[in-house]
Amino acid sequence: MTGVDPGSAQQPAALLFTDATGWHLALELPGVRAESLEVTWTAGTLRVDAERPPPGVPWQSVRLSEGRYGRLSRTFDVPEGYDPARAEAVLEQGLLRIDLPPRASRRLRLVPGAMRS
Repeated sequence: MTGVDPGSAQQPAALLFTDATGWHLALELPGVRAESLEVTWTAGTLRVDAERPPPGVPWQSVRLSEGRYGRLSRTFDVPEGYDPARAEAVLEQGLLRIDLPPRASRRLRLVPGAMRS
């Protein structure tokens, strides 16, 4: 019988798309609790780490696991133009949704009558 290595991370299934409101990610994380979830942003890379323990069983006694238990990890390169400071993340019913809005435009807006010649 093959042992199970709870230290090797699996990749959760993802849906990634962009639209006019930003960069959007959905990760399937059924059975993951918010306390075991870590989302980090470093230099244009979004990383999601989580832990999903087998239901009511200590890892030492597991000999075969065909379910997605243990460490889960996924990394995404986020293109320029999105604002991680305004990111929103929600974990609900086994689905983690992360939304990154576009950065605010830095162009100056001319106000009529404010310019003097």
